[in-house]
Amino acid sequence: MSWRAKYLALVCVINTLSAWALADGTCAGQITYQSDTDDAYKYLEDQQRQIYKQNPHLTDPYSRAELNQPRSVASFAELKARALKACPDPSLRASCVLDPDMVDRLMKEIPCLILPTRFESPLFASLIEGYSDELDKVRASHFTKSPVTRFGSLPTGTFDAQAILPPNSNVPLVILNRDIFFFTGALSKAISDSIPITRGGAVNLDYSETGIRRRLRDHPYIVNNFADAMSRLVRQGSSSGAIEVTLDEEHNHMHARLVTAMDRFLISHEEAHVILGHVSDQWVEFRLAGSRSKGTSVQVLKLAVPRRKVLSPTLNSLADGPSTTLKAELRTREQELQADALGFKLMIWSEEVEGDPIGEMIAAGAPHIVFRVLDAANAYGSAAGGWTFSDANHPSPADRIKALSPVFDEVAKASEPLREVDFRIPFDAAFNVLLAEADPQIRQNLGLPRKKTK
Repeated sequence: MSWRAKYLALVCVINTLSAWALADGTCAGQITYQSDTDDAYKYLEDQQRQIYKQNPHLTDPYSRAELNQPRSVASFAELKARALKACPDPSLRASCVLDPDMVDRLMKEIPCLILPTRFESPLFASLIEGYSDELDKVRASHFTKSPVTRFGSLPTGTFDAQAILPPNSNVPLVILNRDIFFFTGALSKAISDSIPITRGGAVNLDYSETGIRRRLRDHPYIVNNFADAMSRLVRQGSSSGAIEVTLDEEHNHMHARLVTAMDRFLISHEEAHVILGHVSDQWVEFRLAGSRSKGTSVQVLKLAVPRRKVLSPTLNSLADGPSTTLKAELRTREQELQADALGFKLMIWSEEVEGDPIGEMIAAGAPHIVFRVLDAANAYGSAAGGWTFSDANHPSPADRIKALSPVFDEVAKASEPLREVDFRIPFDAAFNVLLAEADPQIRQNLGLPRKKTK
């Protein structure tokens, strides 16, 4: 379990406290759900219930328990019992979503909790709340007339997201893939761990090709873990299940900042769509894809039409009906680039508020590395018949990197840390060497022939 999950599960989750409960003390350990009073979240909960009912293999312990005993959780005692069931073997607590000790500490920290729906994991909701609260402060100060952006999750198959306007609601809702944090966690950790760091009078990074290659050869687990995460991304559309290790203190500091920025950028991109007014009643079909089905080949998981995401285990056995289809926005490539630009600014502005210049420097390189990863995944996905991450309505990752370069320059004019250090350079160097070293393993995992050497 990563530092981010442990930290935010215990600290950022406090942001989800009910304001009215704190004011009058009437919470009394009861959990409330926004879907009971909010049409947008009611729509999302209905979608979640139908999707998980038809595709039980996509459930996590929380949503599975809700399916088995609908509306059974109303108090923290019941929530704690459910959370403990997610880790039945204490000896395996390191791999549990919430181990028993964490559950006890979490329950002591939070007197009241509001969840979006009955199918949202408290951990996932807390992570999102931790980021969206900070971004919303920036939104409120820069875009006073824009609506609050609200979030929920579905198993969209890839780590992508959609900002939609639910039926009978005037308030936009961003639907995130539940696996989003697996993508950022695994890839951020491998890239951060690739760069040699030494501490003397100051902390020094060696991002020469020789230095990075030496570190990777001295620590082969870094290449193995990166290859595993990339292969899963191409095969499944998600890095869920990728191998992760505990980093040393110096590399964990870099990983902590990078993974936070990657998360924040992916979320701020969707918030930017809302601010820019890209959410309307112009609908297209948006099908969901289950990425955790067993026994499916890479070819089976490939999307026939990039925009259409299939929910069922194979393309030949679609589960028909409203539960497999969401109404989503048909956006242009230009709108996606606009959301990248504003999302980048929102992310940097929120970093500035925190007053961590190193974090701001690293954050400015986070979108670059997100798109470098997706660019490589596209190449492998096209060759192996796996997942790809651009289509007629989404620019290629390479185009998105190019379009963000002048945005970086614009923001750097008002940011002394960004004028001092451009972290895109060391991240690029690390990614290039890491990908070259991992390529044979990735190709083997995907059933591709080895590259011919000159």
